[in-house]
Amino acid sequence: MTTLKMRLSFISIIGLVFLSFHTSFSQVNSCIESEINSVSYRTNYLNSLNVLSKDTNYLYNVIPTSGFQNSKILSLPHFPYPILFIHGIYSSADTWLPFFNYAISKGWSYGGQTNFCLNSDNDLVYSNITNAGTTDIKDYTASLTNADFYLLNFNVDADGTVYGGSYNTATQSNQAAIKKQGVAVKAAIKHILETTGKNKVVIVSHSMGGLASREYLQNPVNWQDDGEHHIAKLVTLGTPHGGSNISGTSLSTFFTGIDEKSDAMRDLRKSYFYSGDPGVYLFGGVEIKSVMRDNIFGFYNYDVSCNAVDSELVIGLNHKSIPSNLDYCAVIGDWSLDPAGPGDGAVDVNQAQPKNYLPIVSETFVVPVNHTAIQSQTNTVFQAFDEPDDSNLAYEVKLSESYNGFLSLQAPDGKYLNDIDNYVFSIAASASIIASFSNFVLPKTHIKIINAQSQELMYHDSVSNFSFVTPKIWLPRGNYILEMSGNPTADSWQYPYNFKIDLTGKKSSLNLYPNPTAGSLQFSYCNLSESLANIAIYNQFGEKIKEENNVKLNMPILVEDLSSGIYFLSVTQNGTSIGNFKFVKVKE
Repeated sequence: MTTLKMRLSFISIIGLVFLSFHTSFSQVNSCIESEINSVSYRTNYLNSLNVLSKDTNYLYNVIPTSGFQNSKILSLPHFPYPILFIHGIYSSADTWLPFFNYAISKGWSYGGQTNFCLNSDNDLVYSNITNAGTTDIKDYTASLTNADFYLLNFNVDADGTVYGGSYNTATQSNQAAIKKQGVAVKAAIKHILETTGKNKVVIVSHSMGGLASREYLQNPVNWQDDGEHHIAKLVTLGTPHGGSNISGTSLSTFFTGIDEKSDAMRDLRKSYFYSGDPGVYLFGGVEIKSVMRDNIFGFYNYDVSCNAVDSELVIGLNHKSIPSNLDYCAVIGDWSLDPAGPGDGAVDVNQAQPKNYLPIVSETFVVPVNHTAIQSQTNTVFQAFDEPDDSNLAYEVKLSESYNGFLSLQAPDGKYLNDIDNYVFSIAASASIIASFSNFVLPKTHIKIINAQSQELMYHDSVSNFSFVTPKIWLPRGNYILEMSGNPTADSWQYPYNFKIDLTGKKSSLNLYPNPTAGSLQFSYCNLSESLANIAIYNQFGEKIKEENNVKLNMPILVEDLSSGIYFLSVTQNGTSIGNFKFVKVKE
């Protein structure tokens, strides 16, 4: 959907014009009167949002607003996975300008734009993505650079001219079939993986862009060459998962740039006006005109599968399986001025909820704005692509690399009130690590390191400082979860924390025994009689419960006063950690 360009006060004027135009057509088809009357108020509202003009401000300059032309913003990436932003119907990458400008102001790196024309033969009667040499899809993506985020643009002419804003090309590339969009998403992901060297991407998509993402995700034939989808998280903003009948009268093209005969509008239908059948793309059915009869003039074609074969039985997208090995989130608009409410003026609340149609675990944010403003809610967008709280979906991080993450408000239907962020890292050979953290703005941030296989807690601390460095933590070979959690505030999303995990060498010669213990602990160490150290003991919540300074390491440490449970013991000499241990206290 395009950007708001008229005040709602014009709705009544457009309504009068619409009614006059409708009267002149009443003799053509008497059926159309009931169709228009049933949606007239809502259609008039839609018309008021879509007064179009040729885009001159952003022509050849889809982003950004500050005069960079087609250049890219270069700096080191900050996040475990790059983020790909996908726009909706009759739109362009410009829909992300508010987010783009905020992200750049905060130091994010922008890696470029992936561009695709989805109707390169300028033929609206036939759709084809299968036959070699005759595909409708052309990839006009230029070189990308390793960065935090990328944009996808479907508003591309057959000759490769890239448009922004609301300018509509004759190819109708940004109103093309969702089947084609899924193929383009595959190519965009491939470009980004090859550019960044990462193995996954996060996708944030607005409106029909969410269905384009699902078209890729729910059809393994679209996946990458290794047979994997490589998506870590999918965020949909105002996506019509259950379809949308916001427009659909045969006359709405008179007022809007959206072509009601286009493949995109055909695929978006939750049902057809004349036949009453459910939308074939989303819910399945036979791709023939008698089933898909929605307006008096019909669609350009009924080839939902885009394979140049007519009258096939189509399995609807909402009836296809969907992977569970990624994180999901939906942002839904519930605008108080939606005349058909509850909804955002284009998509009903129920249709925007993917959990109503798909067997997935997904979090939901609801924002009180209209359809074209959802993607401009930058704070909610940040909250939506929050790192996973499920350790099975943890984001992969590498040793000795610096990363950012966010502790932000959680969705009302989320599993936890606190924000829990999970990352996974690998230790190739047994060694000690040190993890360093900075920019902790919450009163307390909890840090855990957990063995990914055994779920054994290897380290735990609660940090109240702005920055923090762990002692040396000995870890056997394997995979480990770094979990950070805290009680977020309304603006904590604006302050990304930073972390890095470094190897520090081989295992210390300092050992602790017996473990478990009922009364005391003992160290084994060379020259114990001459060695002094400071000892600190923490409970599972990271609270320091015992501390002793200048302790001789050949002397027992008494712990009989501790309750039964798991504890952590830290040993330092001259301010340097020489050992960090977990022990179990049992009853005598």
